[in-house]
Amino acid sequence: MLVNVLQENLKIVLGLVGKVTNESDMIFTSGVSTTLLTTENNKLKISGTSVVQSLVCWIDADVKQHGSILVPTKTFSDYITAMPIDRLTIEDKTSKTGHFSCGNTVLKLRLVPVAEFPNPPAADPIGEVSFEVQRVKLLEAINHVAYAASSDQTRPSLTGVLFNVNKAGKLSLVGGDGSRLSVVKLDIECDKDIKVTLPKKSCSVLSAVLGEATAEIVKVMLTQNASVFDMENVEYRTQNLIHKFPDYENAIPKSSTTTAKVSKDEFLRAVRMSNVISKQGNNIIKVSISQGSIVLESSAKELGENINTVKAEVEGDDVVINLSCKFLLELLANIIGSNLVVKATTPVSPVLVCGSDECLSILMPMYVAGG
Repeated sequence: MLVNVLQENLKIVLGLVGKVTNESDMIFTSGVSTTLLTTENNKLKISGTSVVQSLVCWIDADVKQHGSILVPTKTFSDYITAMPIDRLTIEDKTSKTGHFSCGNTVLKLRLVPVAEFPNPPAADPIGEVSFEVQRVKLLEAINHVAYAASSDQTRPSLTGVLFNVNKAGKLSLVGGDGSRLSVVKLDIECDKDIKVTLPKKSCSVLSAVLGEATAEIVKVMLTQNASVFDMENVEYRTQNLIHKFPDYENAIPKSSTTTAKVSKDEFLRAVRMSNVISKQGNNIIKVSISQGSIVLESSAKELGENINTVKAEVEGDDVVINLSCKFLLELLANIIGSNLVVKATTPVSPVLVCGSDECLSILMPMYVAGG
């Protein structure tokens, strides 16, 4: 192999590959995670895979001699990142050593036998459902729901994001951990139904990949065991969770006695200020909704208290609810839309927060002893 590429292009890709080839997920005879570099026409193909997920990226290259090499991911990525922004030459002068030169620096790196690179997770074509979606909208939707997915492995059915496709042309993404729930719906063209759940970690990687990709459209293929996302020069795939996501629609409140319309930015700013005190105490924020305003109160025994008032258009009854300040802050930081509608009923009923069209989140109230 003899190929020239831009260091900055390779650096970005290796950063993404590193998220996939986490050594805790690897099962290799070499004992390390690896990245495969292969020439294809006038491109350099960079591949990384683990037991659960895989990523393949293509970057422009000046290919002098075709070939493939396998490098240890972390060492190679760390060195390329530290190299100057310049043209990088990759050459395997022997089957065991690769030479990487950039500017005035040269790295001679021991290679891993190409045969040790594992196969990516297979996607069983049975029950396959394919559709296209705008990359920016999919990224926005994943970020809206993935934060709410559980990290508690004792509740495996909640440790991922549900992709619910129906033949009416709707893709619903859902994440929840029992104390909160987020849902967003996107319009797609599809004539089949399927429900699959992507692991929370995979959604985090997919979000990073979508954020770096430049394609306007993502081609999505969902099967019962794996999901594939194709973005021109990037392909990401992940195995799905085997656990069935619970029925979430019954958890969404169908009515309310109090409705407040509020600016997302103003609400978020007030909650951030409340969190300064709240996180030093019991992480509880008292939310009082009454005519003309939403009042946020937080306190910490050793520090003091904080009161923030946000203007709001309120209809219905006054209500006071105790919420997790951390959860409310994460909700507001990720929800889609600039103006929010907050719906509540009683101090012990779920609070519904609606953002843009077909985007909503739910928070369960917190119990506070003595009040």
